[in-house]
Amino acid sequence: MRLTLNQLRAFLNLVEGGSFIEGARRQSISQPALSRLIRQMEVEIGARLFDRDTRNTSLTPIGRELEVITRRLITHIDEEFDRISHLSNGNSGTIHIAALPTMSSYFLPSTIASYGNAHPGIKIIVNEAAAEQVITSVLSGAADFGLIAGPLLDERFTWHELFCDRFGLVCRNDNQILENDECIWSIFENSPFISMAKGTSVRKITDLTFKATRIKASTRTQCSQLGSVGQLISEGVGITALPELSMPFIGKRNLAWRLLSSPIIDRKLGIITRAHITHSKATQKFIKQLIKNAQQKRTESEGDWISV
Repeated sequence: MRLTLNQLRAFLNLVEGGSFIEGARRQSISQPALSRLIRQMEVEIGARLFDRDTRNTSLTPIGRELEVITRRLITHIDEEFDRISHLSNGNSGTIHIAALPTMSSYFLPSTIASYGNAHPGIKIIVNEAAAEQVITSVLSGAADFGLIAGPLLDERFTWHELFCDRFGLVCRNDNQILENDECIWSIFENSPFISMAKGTSVRKITDLTFKATRIKASTRTQCSQLGSVGQLISEGVGITALPELSMPFIGKRNLAWRLLSSPIIDRKLGIITRAHITHSKATQKFIKQLIKNAQQKRTESEGDWISV
């Protein structure tokens, strides 16, 4: 049996109108056109749906059963179309974000708060991960977009830079290194260097910097978590190089951050999305709000560290 949505709506309009004249008016068609739709339904079903006299119509037993089914179907269809409408307007749905921990904690909270107030029907899920995992999540479609260090020169992605994060020396605040006029990268040749784990954006940049400057860092320890790095530095195990926005995550009060020079290195942070993919209106609005927040002047981070 094949009945169209137009036929079902015509059927309900006739039921509610009580006559072909009123039913046709409700359906915005002529009375003969409504009669044809009902006849087509009766042929398809194989039974009469209405008993007719000169003025009124009444449902047959089959018609009454069809009314129950039709109302349930129409209600469900209307609800689903409303849901699609809300999705297309960006008023409902879910946004999945994959992000470096430093980026998720710095920009996302304020953006989620402002966006959430304006769009309470949107659910936002954030997955914090290392750089390689962020890329994989975006490429697979598990995340609508990613927040990562770049630029990512890969035709499978689009890249939008948000801001630059400078690299600096991280050491105890009583370290004599801080008495120098400036801190240069070659300092890691003569002091124990604590390295971030492979696969992290920090490790990739420090490796490239050491290679470009032909500096042979005296690597003593490797860690995957910033909190562990901070603890090791605090205990006097060594020193390291970290971007400025990483500092609130190391969690020690006796540490200092100082800009590294010769060369000055920064980590470009931005948004990656899959190329040639149409994003939901909700995702588009969120990214727009995120970019707006990023363009505002960055204020000093509130962390347990000292910038000298």
